[in-house]
Amino acid sequence: MCKFIQFTLVALVGIAVTTVLLIAVARQSARRGPDFYRHAMQQEPSEQSEAGAELEREILKLHNQTRFEGHWEASFTADQINGWLAHNLENKFPNVVPPQFQNCCVAIETDKLRLACLYNDPPMESVLSMDVDVHLTDQPNIIAVQIEKARAGVWPVPLVQVLNTVSNFAMRAEFDLTWANSGQDPVALITIPEHREDLKKLLYLDILEVRDGKVYLSGRTETNQDTEESPIDEQPLVSRIEDVSTSRK
Repeated sequence: MCKFIQFTLVALVGIAVTTVLLIAVARQSARRGPDFYRHAMQQEPSEQSEAGAELEREILKLHNQTRFEGHWEASFTADQINGWLAHNLENKFPNVVPPQFQNCCVAIETDKLRLACLYNDPPMESVLSMDVDVHLTDQPNIIAVQIEKARAGVWPVPLVQVLNTVSNFAMRAEFDLTWANSGQDPVALITIPEHREDLKKLLYLDILEVRDGKVYLSGRTETNQDTEESPIDEQPLVSRIEDVSTSRK
């Protein structure tokens, strides 16, 4: 065998081996999630369940606060949110997240949120992650979610795919969402409805911050002057539940 053919064969074999190794590394890298994702996946189910229950209690407390005129506030930790995502999301909102997206979790850092989930659609399997900056805009009740970067494992993901996915989530969850730009980063603008028709009240979100490992929000409830009051609805939700339970004893 002449040296040219021999060299060519060796080169082809080397290219083939290198290609296989690169594919293997790429697949493994795509499955390698960020540290906060791996930490969240290592939590005990019992701990996640209790944390999710804590979140629901805080949400119920906030719901009751917003029923009356005046100031209200609440804060949620990453553990509470992740516990709820692990144990309550699928049962409470089964159609919001497509089945390919699994094990969703968040991390709360100094000034941003980090989101991650497992994308499992054979033969594709990857841990998707995204960094976002969340803040209120100058317009009442409009939240801006600025997407800073997205990755599949350690590999960057084209943002057009992220935008389509976020738009589909918003459609499933029936969010009022529009897109804007901040520099080169896309920004999702989410409008929070101000009317609570069941109470004939107006709700205004005044503060939304990511700080001290928590998502903190506060706002106020005002009477809608265009409608009449309904005193029957003024009783807190928790009290009404307790009254019903008492009446059945």
